[in-house]
Amino acid sequence: MRSKLTWMLTPLLVLFITFSYGQEKTISGNVTDQNGLPLPGVSIVVATTTTGTQTDFDGNYSIQANEGDVLRFSYIGQKTVNRTVGAATTINIQMEEDAQALEEVVVTALGIQRTTRTLGYGTDVVKGEELVKARESNIVNSLQGKVTGVQITNTGGNLGGSSKIIIRGVSSLSGSNNPLWVVDGVLINNSQTPTGSRISGNRDFANGAAVINPDDVEDINVLKGAAATALYGSRAAAGAIIVTTKKGKGDGTGATVSFNSSTRFDNLFRIPDYQQEYAMGTNGQYDSGSVGFDWGPRIEGQTVPNAPVTNQPGQLRAVKDNGINDFFKTGITRINNFAIGDANERMDYRLSATSLNQNGILPGSSLDRITIGLNAGVRHSEKLESRFSVQYTTTKTRGTGATGANDPNIISLSNSFSSNLDQRLFTPWIDESGNQINHIVDNQGVLSNNPLWLRNENKNDRDEDRVFGNAQVTWKPVRNFSIMGRAGID
Repeated sequence: MRSKLTWMLTPLLVLFITFSYGQEKTISGNVTDQNGLPLPGVSIVVATTTTGTQTDFDGNYSIQANEGDVLRFSYIGQKTVNRTVGAATTINIQMEEDAQALEEVVVTALGIQRTTRTLGYGTDVVKGEELVKARESNIVNSLQGKVTGVQITNTGGNLGGSSKIIIRGVSSLSGSNNPLWVVDGVLINNSQTPTGSRISGNRDFANGAAVINPDDVEDINVLKGAAATALYGSRAAAGAIIVTTKKGKGDGTGATVSFNSSTRFDNLFRIPDYQQEYAMGTNGQYDSGSVGFDWGPRIEGQTVPNAPVTNQPGQLRAVKDNGINDFFKTGITRINNFAIGDANERMDYRLSATSLNQNGILPGSSLDRITIGLNAGVRHSEKLESRFSVQYTTTKTRGTGATGANDPNIISLSNSFSSNLDQRLFTPWIDESGNQINHIVDNQGVLSNNPLWLRNENKNDRDEDRVFGNAQVTWKPVRNFSIMGRAGID
């Protein structure tokens, strides 16, 4: 019985082997580097098998594979490429450098890539994944503690406020000490535009580079000293920050989709150590309108004819921490990013959309920003390539806190809080007719503004739309020589 079964299965096995062999075919092609030069010695392996070969001196190869097999191309210093065998018998591959596998590659002037060891000046590189570990609304703050010799200061502490960056100390007493910002080889505006005056109050609506989306950044290269000046002239006397955005990547299996989301809560980091022994007033005399000047009588639970805000008889009682935690709120930041990208031998693209929504610890303050970015490139032929990138950002800032000597400066810790002033009494701040209520009233009956009225009904708002990007064409008439033209807009 066993012998008969063997003779029956043998023809089927031969037929299966013959059928399998008939599906196998010869795949050939050429492998080049990112500059179009042939790569000898590239390893080509049929995934999950031991079948493999290498490219010759001219980058050519030939290998046996079946339709549906995945060819894996690998080479030291280059990113591994996977290609699925289809109906075609020719598969050409252009590989990209892998800086992490070989050595660090930095982007210098005009987007030119060079290895770190060939540079004769100081430079620091921050990878994109480092920028999104601690989510910030301003990309400048994401560089804090990641680059040596760089000092970063949040100038106002406001939601969406500007941040100042200084590289290797102050370089000018009269000129600008801000470094030059370059995105994909194009200079962008990083000016800070506070408005107002010392008396009426200043409003800080962030520096120009704040709109750069960290989710779209491949890496940031910080140029220091004479290197930046040599590349960009006197405008970069304080250094230069080179931003390279992400490009589409693919492994031959289709488009890659990514999504990430983060939520952060913010609270006051530190509060003053207020005295709680003496009430509002001066010279030992109580005054219900003496906010921030607690030189009145000792607080012993005595009754006063005009308690703060209510202006009704009441007892003097100390309010914990002068009510500062009742005035400021818990801030919340939500960031959502969606990206889709792909790449093959002829073209690559990456499209991303990011939503940033913030509610600040200051009552009535918020920031909402939508960013859409596109980076696409086409290899028209072996000699002609083009690339286009653009970022559109729309930002709505509400209730930015002001600093000054008058009413706008309601966040001044000395003029908004007192030992026996309960901040909860300021709510509500408006009646049904739209009139301000729950004022601060002094002993003479003089009214002062309710701070929550100022925060919610007298806001400092700003709407901003911004577009920056570039288009470039590269022509390679002969080997090791190229001509590039680039135009940018901000």
